[in-house]
Amino acid sequence: MEEALKGDIQMLKNQLMGEQTTKERLEDTYTQELDNLREKLGILESVQQELKLQQSQNDELDKRINALLEDLKTREEKISHLQAQIEELLAAKMELEKIRQSDSEVRWQHDEDVPDCNTCKKAFQSRKEKFHCSHCGKIFCLECSSRTVYSGPKKRQFKVCNVCHTLLDHKTAPYFSSDPPQTPS
Repeated sequence: MEEALKGDIQMLKNQLMGEQTTKERLEDTYTQELDNLREKLGILESVQQELKLQQSQNDELDKRINALLEDLKTREEKISHLQAQIEELLAAKMELEKIRQSDSEVRWQHDEDVPDCNTCKKAFQSRKEKFHCSHCGKIFCLECSSRTVYSGPKKRQFKVCNVCHTLLDHKTAPYFSSDPPQTPS
């Protein structure tokens, strides 16, 4: 019986040593895996920091792009406004040139010769829609000949077109401008 007990003890010792070896191997494996996971975690945290930095830079670039787009839109609107003013000035210049050149012509237009307004090109339906400018004699619709000037010794009121109003009334802004004329300082 003693022999059997010694055999059992030896078997248990061997089994314990085997389990101890297995345990040590598992501990080494788990330690190695833990080190690998810590290394990967460090890499992931580094990548996460880099992503946050990139996102922050992207947000700043987006803000800058939006500011530049807004500035571009403002400048395009200003350019468009300036182009419209240039077109109005050119039209006014051409109209003034026509008036200057017509000094040698009879200025009064006959109703039958003019089918539409000289400014807005609105077609006339009847003679009642036609109005002569008292200065240049051209025919306009009611809206385009709505300006008035006072002239003569008795300062009588005369209906004139926008261009003639610009020529005759120096106190108001030209018809192509919204700003009053500037007086020299």
